[in-house]
Amino acid sequence: MAEPQDATVLILQKIQKDMADFRKSIEAKINDVAETVAMHTSKFEELESLMTYHLGITSQTVHDIKKFREDFKQMTDRVKALETSQS
Repeated sequence: MAEPQDATVLILQKIQKDMADFRKSIEAKINDVAETVAMHTSKFEELESLMTYHLGITSQTVHDIKKFREDFKQMTDRVKALETSQS
């Protein structure tokens, strides 16, 4: 007849093997996730760079449009002044 200790040792060995297999499985999944996060981080950095560039261009365009409107108003005022002085 088998001793109770023998059964306990077998159960503990099985648990130990299952834990080792689980740890290997989790480590592989964590590595996959880490690679994916690194890839996404790189893509986000590229997007951030592009967005900063486009924001700069947009800001410059808004500034240019404001300047154009100011210049256009000044020219319109000058033309009106010339028209009234010639009348």
